[in-house]
Amino acid sequence: MTTVNKKISDSTELLEFEHNTIIDCKVKLQNIFTKELPESQMGVYGDYDILIFYRHDSRRKSNYQVKTIRKTFNEILSLADGLEDYSVLHGERGKIEEVSFEPTCDFKLKNKHHNDVSYEIQVLGDIKITYYSKNHEKQDEKQDEKQDEKQDEKQDEKHKAPHKNKNMI
Repeated sequence: MTTVNKKISDSTELLEFEHNTIIDCKVKLQNIFTKELPESQMGVYGDYDILIFYRHDSRRKSNYQVKTIRKTFNEILSLADGLEDYSVLHGERGKIEEVSFEPTCDFKLKNKHHNDVSYEIQVLGDIKITYYSKNHEKQDEKQDEKQDEKQDEKQDEKHKAPHKNKNMI
């Protein structure tokens, strides 16, 4: 198995967020899917929600509120990046075992003039694709055969060992 990684970063600017203070933000992945492309490339597509927890600045007590922003992403990964696997580099297709993306977010106050306030929300993450090529499948089969042979040899040794008979005098 081979893992291919790609770091991604996306910034979103919140304008006209006056009289509000951001308390926290989280990212929730909604969908992720892949598409095999020519020349050992893989397209990773999906969308995520940015959940912004904020409160309205006022003299009276206010409750927290949540604003949701839906974002889409489209990344192209080269399966040949950093691989020495001949089968992947030369067009033999394998299969994708796992695709993961665990984004995080951070925010910062970008601009504050009188009543004009803007924030920058940055989403960071690492897309990981675990790829299982046909070449790996053949190697795994050979390793399984070797392990089976070793177990058979151990069983044979147990049966060939001389048995002591306690009834013999």
